[in-house]
Amino acid sequence: MKTNFTPCPLARKLLILTVLFSLAVTLITTAGQLYREFKTDIRMVGERLEEIETSYSESLSASAWALDANRLKSDVEGIRRLPDIEFASIVVKGLKPIESGKRPEANPIERKLKLVYFYEKKQYDIGELFLVASSNGARDRLKDRILVTLST
Repeated sequence: MKTNFTPCPLARKLLILTVLFSLAVTLITTAGQLYREFKTDIRMVGERLEEIETSYSESLSASAWALDANRLKSDVEGIRRLPDIEFASIVVKGLKPIESGKRPEANPIERKLKLVYFYEKKQYDIGELFLVASSNGARDRLKDRILVTLST
């Protein structure tokens, strides 16, 4: 039994166009998702800096007011160990600067916070906390997501 099957050029073109279209849609939606996740990671770095400001400023100010260099050093090192924080430094009048970490060369996100202490209804400016975060961690996480996406 012999069948005469002749491939239809129109069906072949439709198949190729359908595959190419679905590939393009998949690539565009995946790129959009990865971009949104990267932007979320960058926003999280900024939120972490704000969290440090709200969580640590009172304690740092009290330690600075007492000129407790050991406590300040411990706090600065703890801040530096937080995700995406590359460098932390505190400058207090009456003490030498306390630093932890290394300033990133590329893509730094910097924040400078004034340390104030309230004593007998007066506000005293007693120092500054300088933070440098990096977007390198967000970039590394993006690369990992791309590799996972491509491998699945």
